Amino acid sequence: MFEHFETMLAYRKWRYINTLPFLSFTSRIGYTESLSLIKYLGHILSAKMLDDCDIAREVRNMYARTNMLVQRFRKCTLNVKLAIFKAYFMCFYGISLWWNFNISTMLKLKYCYNKCVKRFFGYKKYDSATAVFMELKLPTANTVLHNHRSLFKACWKNHSNSIVSVIRDVYRPTSLS
Repeated sequence: MFEHFETMLAYRKWRYINTLPFLSFTSRIGYTESLSLIKYLGHILSAKMLDDCDIAREVRNMYARTNMLVQRFRKCTLNVKLAIFKAYFMCFYGISLWWNFNISTMLKLKYCYNKCVKRFFGYKKYDSATAVFMELKLPTANTVLHNHRSLFKACWKNHSNSIVSVIRDVYRPTSLS
């Protein structure tokens, strides 16, 4: 409960004080707090500017969704399961913004994606992931990540909003060009 209070207090102070280090603030009694992780709009932001915590959050959510959906829809037909899978598993909000992460964290996400597909559709643990994806005509984790990044790059380059254009012209990272 106290962590949520710290986080909410940090949001309010962070919004108005931009010169302080990452999420540090001084309260009325002079006590300084510093948070290394906060949750903002459903995503986890870290002081190290790594996406590992957010990817780990998505892995936990994917396992939870799989367990819930396997129990509720185990007797459905393949077409119904495919529609449910595309609705619940193909919407990775913010996946195109993940640029700074450890390779092992991304491998855990890919392993989780493969394991969830196998479990949801009733395949055995040791079945080939490539064969499963080919049979179900589903995209692999690499394809999903590539598609989201490509769409983000296209929107970034072709956006007509004046604010986005100014930011795009001033800040040209090599990974988005």
